Amino acid sequence: MKIVIKESTLVRPFEQTPSRRLWLSTIDVVNTDRGYIPLLFFYKFDGSHNFFDPLVLKESLSKVLVPFYPVAGRLARDGNSRIEIDCNGQGVLYAEAASDSAMSDIGDFNSGKELVKVTPQINRSLHDLYSSPLLAVQVTRFSCGGVSLGIIWHHNLSDGTGLLNFITSWSELARGLSISSPPPFLDRTLLRARIPPTSSFHHNEFDKPPVMITSSTRNSKQASGSRANSDIVLDITPDHIKTLVSLTGNEGSKIKYTRFEILTAFIWRAVCKARNLPHNQATKMRIPVTARSRLNPPLPPTYFGNTIFVCATTALCGEVLSEPFVQTVDRIHKALKKKDDKYLRSALNFLDMTDDLTTVMHGRQTCSCPNLNIVSWMNLPFHGVNFGWGQAYMRPEGIFEGKGFILASPKNKEGLMLAICLETEHMQAFQKICQDSFQGNHTYSIAKL
Repeated sequence: MKIVIKESTLVRPFEQTPSRRLWLSTIDVVNTDRGYIPLLFFYKFDGSHNFFDPLVLKESLSKVLVPFYPVAGRLARDGNSRIEIDCNGQGVLYAEAASDSAMSDIGDFNSGKELVKVTPQINRSLHDLYSSPLLAVQVTRFSCGGVSLGIIWHHNLSDGTGLLNFITSWSELARGLSISSPPPFLDRTLLRARIPPTSSFHHNEFDKPPVMITSSTRNSKQASGSRANSDIVLDITPDHIKTLVSLTGNEGSKIKYTRFEILTAFIWRAVCKARNLPHNQATKMRIPVTARSRLNPPLPPTYFGNTIFVCATTALCGEVLSEPFVQTVDRIHKALKKKDDKYLRSALNFLDMTDDLTTVMHGRQTCSCPNLNIVSWMNLPFHGVNFGWGQAYMRPEGIFEGKGFILASPKNKEGLMLAICLETEHMQAFQKICQDSFQGNHTYSIAKL
């Protein structure tokens, strides 16, 4: 697939915005090295004469940058070299591109090498950290008339909830509507650590992740990133969920496990089996959780910033595979339940007392084999983003080995989608386990565009 960039420009706020420095919480700062969140939206041509009109998109983008003015800024450092956002209105990158292929030529959601071509690119080196836009958008027009909207969003801006609020507000303005939600709440001092900071718990989520106990050859290949990886997006139907719920044998119990807990337990067990890990191999399951409703008092609904803490639980692979399924579900349930206001405030303090945050930052190295990181975007309806030309198919892009996303399905409000990346040989085994697990019950399918 050939892509040609037709236009590249900076879009600035529609009107004058406050010129100020925005203080970032430690939860924001710890995300600096994670860089950009990449997302891809696909829209089928609806026959409109003005389908994804660039003038409409750029004008509405310019207008949404007024209430969300930090998005148009740049990263900077204060007098103590702490990362902050310089709200200087320099703008966001907008690009128009054209493809010689039809959207159907991509096939499904799993053509990683092709999909990266429709994702905007920014030099992500630290040298350019302070001059790079915090948001870049690429609209790619396919020969069939369809469009992809590629977005990269710097993680220091906000978590997925803040990103969704921004895109939803942008799409409302593109449709000629007013923004339906209250203005973004920009004061991040609500997540300031106590003075002096004190930590009341052992925060195992920041412990070094388990490493492979097998041959040094495998470890060196893993460290160098030379092992081939594959990512895939699977449809998880309501019947699949019912099958897993029945395996818990939990009818009548006072504990009501969530769909996320049950599906995550299944994924953990299936990945351990697919990786063929030794029984005495430790494996760590990491689950990002939002603090928005877990803190007391809760954060404002439109809080614009990062609110994601990490929940973690560790077990031996032999334990995960041999114990009753409901016990694996319960491991995850108990770990998530522990993340209340006291624990999260303690985690904030722990981070504030950590001199070198790079020692606790999470990324590729914390979820690669033998570990796993499952993110819930079940309550983030990205598929519903409508710029006036219909709803989207969406997938997170740039998933790395050992990371997965559980998303709401665009096809069925009771269904889900799983986007996950594993080493290629493990992915083949994982798909076989899924197929065998749901055999005769609407066997899983690969999500299509």
